[in-house]
Amino acid sequence: MTAAIWSAIAATCAAFCAFCMLLIQRRNLQESVRPEIVLLGWKRSTNGVGAAPTETLTIAEIKDVGRGLAIHGMVFSGGNRINQVYVTATRFFALEPGETRVIDLSLFIWWNKITTRIAPNNPKSISFPITVVSWDTQGRQHTTTYHLMVNEPNPSLRLAGDGPDGLGPGVYLTTRETKSTAVWLLKLQKRIRRIGTWVASSWVGVRVSSGWNAIFRKKATSTPEPSDSTEDGGVAEDEGVAEVEEKAAK
Repeated sequence: MTAAIWSAIAATCAAFCAFCMLLIQRRNLQESVRPEIVLLGWKRSTNGVGAAPTETLTIAEIKDVGRGLAIHGMVFSGGNRINQVYVTATRFFALEPGETRVIDLSLFIWWNKITTRIAPNNPKSISFPITVVSWDTQGRQHTTTYHLMVNEPNPSLRLAGDGPDGLGPGVYLTTRETKSTAVWLLKLQKRIRRIGTWVASSWVGVRVSSGWNAIFRKKATSTPEPSDSTEDGGVAEDEGVAEVEEKAAK
């Protein structure tokens, strides 16, 4: 091979290495400013007695264990169930790395309105998520979702999870997911959803209007119009009545 071909190969390899280094540096920058928020201070208590007791699961603190500052954060539940579980929401403006913040997040559970059981002889249980959303200083959104499962308290069963390292008696963490999304991608997804909604509504409107027009057109063409024979019959009948009246007068 000639020197020109070897020069082209070397330039291509150098460009590929530079691109890989760019990706590595970009990843390092994202990780250096990425927050990681955990929920602390879990406590479970029972309020009320009788046929409709209400259980409360309280989360007292949040902590940023990541390396970046968390701003414009919110802790809430995206899976509220009507008349079964109600979760309050809390917001925070900024949370520095290593900082612990006291919050007031409560989950209220009505067991008398829940019928889900893992097995016929097992206590009732319910699953729902708790979501933590925050932003970093580079404009990326970080969403952490805790998928929880809570069992109904039963005196005959010993529920695991109690203690300083547990979430509470009968409270289990099934999965924990963290997703990071750039701002431009969020905006693009929002615009695509708007366009899809507009196209769907426009298409449905056109189809509905076309269907109604076709129905009205069919009704208009199927309605019988007065014929000439009816008018002639009416005239002949009038002439016959006049002739009878003339004979009666004579």
